[in-house]
Amino acid sequence: MNKMKLFKGNTDNEFIKPAFINNEDGTVKVNCDNFEEKVRLSFFSPVLLKKKGTKLVFLYKGHRYTVDVESEESRENCKETLNNLGFGHTFDWFEEETGNKQWVLYDTDYFYAGKLGIFKYLYYKENNAAGNTIIIPLNCSSCFHMFYNYQGRYLDLSHFDTTGITTMEGMFSTCSNLVKLDLSNFNTESVENMRYMFEDCSNLFLLDVSSFSTENVVNMECMFFECDSLEFLDLTSFDTASLESLYRMFYDCNSLQRIFVSHKWKLQEKVGGMGVFDWCTSLSRYNAEQVDAEMAKSIEQGGYLILKK
Repeated sequence: MNKMKLFKGNTDNEFIKPAFINNEDGTVKVNCDNFEEKVRLSFFSPVLLKKKGTKLVFLYKGHRYTVDVESEESRENCKETLNNLGFGHTFDWFEEETGNKQWVLYDTDYFYAGKLGIFKYLYYKENNAAGNTIIIPLNCSSCFHMFYNYQGRYLDLSHFDTTGITTMEGMFSTCSNLVKLDLSNFNTESVENMRYMFEDCSNLFLLDVSSFSTENVVNMECMFFECDSLEFLDLTSFDTASLESLYRMFYDCNSLQRIFVSHKWKLQEKVGGMGVFDWCTSLSRYNAEQVDAEMAKSIEQGGYLILKK
């Protein structure tokens, strides 16, 4: 397939020209990581190709489009163009109130704008046609409560690109029917907030966060609060260099027997946390009177965590 035929839209803008490389023989190829996969995924939802400042280049249905997200005229033209394609999908723009507070393009078949407390946020619609291909809305920087109260037993996020996400606060909060969640493909390098991320996922038995990069995470308060079916956690990739609070991080994880960490788990003096291990009664040497942040260290140091060297 000739990839050049996949594109349409504005190609005059200088910032998109680096997407093409002129070979010595005069041919042109696309310089885009995992391009074929992005083309495939674009038949489900818009997929980002390139971002420079406020301008985005993205694929949808195999064709290329550009938009300046800080221009109301550009946003409206983009929405009108996509909505008039005749594919039966309706798109809208949402201005984030958390994260980097960016303009986000979302498919109303898969997400809707909700409100929790004082914040508006994008919420995932259950029982939609996305199936096993859930794709993050375009230009999203916040997953604040995005899957809040999801009632399914499984959630396939293998195509969910979290590059650039800065907050995952409450992302899976009260997903009480989930039994398995594989997040090994998540890019969390930009994330600063994981507060309440898995709160009350009471039936979650298997959770893979083994590839999480957390060196910029400041807040892990109540991250695994009342995940009372988890028996072990592999946190060996967790770097706590920026962590300031782990208040009730493992509260009432009463089935949790082992928490694995590495040498990257080094708590600074500023780190605070009461009730970090309250009701974690299955942990080795659990003591109901010793449940605060000082126990968030290796067993060799008198804590509850198992250090993997």
